Amino acid sequence: MKWVTLISCLFLISSAESKQLPRRYRDVGHHDTFRHFIKIAEGQFPGIIIGLLSQNLQRASYDEVAKLNDNLVQLAKKCSSDDQATPDCEKPLRTVFLDEICHEEGLAEKYVFTECCGKVDPERNDCFLTHKNETSGFIPPFVMPDGENVCKVYQDTRAEFLANYYYELSRRHPFANVAVLYKTVKEFEKVLQTCCLETDKDACFREKLPAVREQKNYAIGLQKHTCSILKEFGKRSLRFQEVADLSRKFPKADFPIILKFAGDIVHIQEEFCKGDTLEYVLDVADLIEYICTHQDTISTKVKDCCDRELLDREECLVNAENDDKPADLPSTFKEFVVKEVCQNFTENKATLLEKFVYETGRRNPEFSKQLLLRVGSKYEGLLGKCCETEHPEECFHQGEGELRQHADNTLETFKMRCNLYEKAGDHGFQNEYALSFSYYSL
Repeated sequence: MKWVTLISCLFLISSAESKQLPRRYRDVGHHDTFRHFIKIAEGQFPGIIIGLLSQNLQRASYDEVAKLNDNLVQLAKKCSSDDQATPDCEKPLRTVFLDEICHEEGLAEKYVFTECCGKVDPERNDCFLTHKNETSGFIPPFVMPDGENVCKVYQDTRAEFLANYYYELSRRHPFANVAVLYKTVKEFEKVLQTCCLETDKDACFREKLPAVREQKNYAIGLQKHTCSILKEFGKRSLRFQEVADLSRKFPKADFPIILKFAGDIVHIQEEFCKGDTLEYVLDVADLIEYICTHQDTISTKVKDCCDRELLDREECLVNAENDDKPADLPSTFKEFVVKEVCQNFTENKATLLEKFVYETGRRNPEFSKQLLLRVGSKYEGLLGKCCETEHPEECFHQGEGELRQHADNTLETFKMRCNLYEKAGDHGFQNEYALSFSYYSL
């Protein structure tokens, strides 16, 4: 079928250099249009869409999903070639995406989306999200054929086979980041390329496939962990953690930019934790594009990531090396231990503490996020104590040394544990750690 062939072509497209398209950061009404998204997604547009369709239409067949995907790919071609092609080009991606599902004859009735299709956005989108289901058994377990048959189908119809695998993966993980699932497909193909050359293909698959599943489950687990932090501790706690991360990674970036990034990441996580994987893709693309078009003021270490395609950039940026500290950055900052800070603490405590963590993190890239958060918590306690005294400066002077000592001692403890782990390995480290607890409990 034509649409099956077209979607299969996604997995034959080689990686191309990404072209950056400067625009205003988070320009509401422009950043999420269908036309703009196809420009930043480039060759990965069909893969992103089929993943999102499979997550929203979990019980639809591969042919049904691929046909919808083909319709959207054809529209994308029109929008790319003609500025005046159709009004749909300037509509939000979500609107075009859900219209395609709702306008496909018989589809909404068949899969019980009629009620959702009768609503208008954003209620229509929220309704679709409520139908996502990752309960075990909702979609039958995926049965892997025997190695010989898998390799024959892969070698005969490589592109369609991989596209079908991506569809099966996405419908079973309706709340997962499509970039994680897309990467899983690529890792799965590496296993195929190795095992299909082996005599005992089944043994090879049994050996290598668990690592692919583990990598996927770990990435999904991390995102669920972030959602649990957001649910249990709230937005402020998550934003504080993001400031700690970003200040070390981007020490050249100004505090307002770091604060903006942290706030946007929290918003992105909120959308993701609601199950809105489409909005997540849009917002992540938006944030990354800003970083990549402002490398000179943000980081010198992200060029390689920005040269990659959209679905490959997010993980690359998360794992990117911390940028070098600005050469003219003073080693100390006294603005946080003067009397005037007490008024700021009373009026705007959250921002003051975030600024302290930012200034500490950009000067100490060797500090972990956890250590930065502990130092921030200690500083909050110091403010609470000193601002109650008649002469806060004297209290701050003493407390400043205690803060530094606490950070140094904690860092030294971490280093000792890391050295122990390197020398003793998993088992030896666990034994030593258990003994230390036993000693202190005596």
